[in-house]
Amino acid sequence: MAAPSGASGKSATGPSSSEVLDAFEPLLRNFIVERLSSVEGWEGACLPGDIRRAAEQRHQHEKKMNDVLNKPDHSMFDYVNFDAYERIITRRDNWRNHFEPVFRRKDVFSYKMEIIRSVRNDARHARDLDYVNRLRLRLHCYDIISQIYESQRPNFRRASLKRKFGLAPA
Repeated sequence: MAAPSGASGKSATGPSSSEVLDAFEPLLRNFIVERLSSVEGWEGACLPGDIRRAAEQRHQHEKKMNDVLNKPDHSMFDYVNFDAYERIITRRDNWRNHFEPVFRRKDVFSYKMEIIRSVRNDARHARDLDYVNRLRLRLHCYDIISQIYESQRPNFRRASLKRKFGLAPA
């Protein structure tokens, strides 16, 4: 059976790229905050300066719009771009003190994030993804989520997550 093409089309064999990213992105963002927030003044101490400054600028701009549009305010970290997550996690001190026990190998983690980032940008900008790239996205997001869950939940079992990501029979 041929899988449909498209950036976010749900196939008969798994969730759409949008569904995968909608699960993955907030989970990774929250995990970063959870790990780093144990450090006093973590946003200044743990975020590379250029990433922090760019997020602060976006946050300040959005605060002005929030008043006009009556939107709630969000934390500064909510304005960090997805592209920055890998740099934050693999920064030497962050990696050693917070993330190495979870992801184990920096080179493998960086490779997975590079693939996710590339495919994510296509999916989030309505560019067509072929079946193989949709599968790559699901697989690498699944791998990272599994590592996060295993670090948080001692009795975590991968089977239900595999099914959720269309990587195992339903």
